[in-house]
Amino acid sequence: MSNEKETKVSALDAKAKALANEEDEDTKIAKLLKNMPKWRFYSLAVLTVIWTVFQLYIKLVKPLDPWFQLPLHMCLALVVVWLYNPMVEKSKSHNKLWWIYDIFLIASSCFICWFFLSHAEQLNYRIFNVDVMTTTEVIVAVLLVINVMEAVRRVVSMSLFWVICFFLAYAWFGQYIPGLFRFSGISFPKLMEVLMYGENGIFGSPLVTSLSTLFYFLVFGTFFSNCGGGGVLIDGGMKLSDKTVGGPAKAAVISSGLLGMVSGSAIANVSTTGVLTIPLMKKTGYDPEEAAAVESVASTGGQIMPPIMGAAAFLMAEYMNIPYAKVAVKAILPAVLYFTGIFIAVHLEAKKLGLKGMPKSEMVSWGELAKRAYLIIPLALLIFLVSSGSRTMQFSAAVSILAAIVVGFLNKDERLTFGKIVEALEAGAKGAITVAVACAMAGMIAGCITVTGLASI
Repeated sequence: MSNEKETKVSALDAKAKALANEEDEDTKIAKLLKNMPKWRFYSLAVLTVIWTVFQLYIKLVKPLDPWFQLPLHMCLALVVVWLYNPMVEKSKSHNKLWWIYDIFLIASSCFICWFFLSHAEQLNYRIFNVDVMTTTEVIVAVLLVINVMEAVRRVVSMSLFWVICFFLAYAWFGQYIPGLFRFSGISFPKLMEVLMYGENGIFGSPLVTSLSTLFYFLVFGTFFSNCGGGGVLIDGGMKLSDKTVGGPAKAAVISSGLLGMVSGSAIANVSTTGVLTIPLMKKTGYDPEEAAAVESVASTGGQIMPPIMGAAAFLMAEYMNIPYAKVAVKAILPAVLYFTGIFIAVHLEAKKLGLKGMPKSEMVSWGELAKRAYLIIPLALLIFLVSSGSRTMQFSAAVSILAAIVVGFLNKDERLTFGKIVEALEAGAKGAITVAVACAMAGMIAGCITVTGLASI
């Protein structure tokens, strides 16, 4: 019985070590970019630079026509998806014939982009539900639906892909289903019109939020981490808890809360702070599973820590038609209570186990932290601009991105080079494509629900 318990503990310890030593998300992205063929790397670099410059232009200089902005945002996201996740690498067979499929998707995304950019002005005068869909428009709509569904399958999840299939099937075949959900039925061109041109469609409010808000905060997060600001937050959280009981666990709670202010992602928090806090927790006496539990629970709370970088908060503000600043302010009390509860639980557990603080050799001094304090200027600027209400949230994030770039150039230890800027842009784009595709998917589902009458049941 004793040997069995020791074996189980050894297995858990080995698993925890593997998780602790696992590369963080930024390192994985950097390796992925380094190992991919040169033509794909440079294509992604050019596309992400164009995407970011376009986004900064429409926010800091001059907004463009809505039927120009939204399709360009969506099509850039789609092409980046195909280059980041080629089928030849995702398929088990690795058959190079899969490139034909990817080339078709890239070509169709470019065709969709060309159609909207060349017809943007005309589409402003198009009357929804009155003007008849032309053959070209139906083809573009079909290609758009195919591209979005395939992108969902590759970068979001297979289960959500089947959810979309269900709603599309119901929208087309629901008229033949007897019972409560029966409706009169619609023509195929009408369904395509709703999905492509409708307010509840692919280019509906979720994608508008991705274009106008989420992209900027995702890119800001990558630049803030690359300029060294993320490291300052982690070291600061660990320093605040170095002499207390169960210091590493408390450091995990504090640093995850601080990092959550800019990442908005539980996975990013775990992969960034966990590689430091999990090994330290184990060294001071925590069981592997306890260390992993503390880190995962603390990192999850980062999603509700103001100024809330999680996508749900932005969508909440959009759907409820209230300023985002109000959503962030309302989240302060729940976030403080959440982390206070975790902090108390960690303290009591450490007291029970008789655990001590972290060794001084593992800590940075206050002097070193003070020298690097300027690295959090972009975050302070973002919080100030958003909370003051003097500027829009999107403008604030765009300005903070530029501030992070400037601060990165001033950082002598980890100076932000041109290569790092490109890597940050590509890392930001990788997060942005997932959000853009998910928002387009949400629009498709909303369109199907609206056109079939399910929304009014």
